[in-house]
Amino acid sequence: MLCAPDITPNLPADFLGLTLGDVVAAGGVVTCAVCGHATDEAPFHLRAAELTTADAIVTDAQGRPVVTRNRYGDGAVIVLLPEYAVQDEQFEARDVRGVRQQYRPLLRFVPHLLEH
Repeated sequence: MLCAPDITPNLPADFLGLTLGDVVAAGGVVTCAVCGHATDEAPFHLRAAELTTADAIVTDAQGRPVVTRNRYGDGAVIVLLPEYAVQDEQFEARDVRGVRQQYRPLLRFVPHLLEH
């Protein structure tokens, strides 16, 4: 499993099954192509992608791939196109010692994706 920001030009296109594009704004309903489960998401940054041999296993309301799977050898390569699968909005919280921490919540579809 790879996150789009970590993909380098050294990875071959046939390994990924896609070509990365620009970062775009996304949010709203994302749908699992495996089972049809829909999740309403907060805004997030999405790396656009043109699929070559990969399949979109999660798409957004505009039909853009959010998560892809490319069969490679005896396995598969999963690519998360949202920036580290976290929401855009950053929150501040204090831990038990009173230390301030910044965090961005995980996108809501991720636990469902991991069930597959």
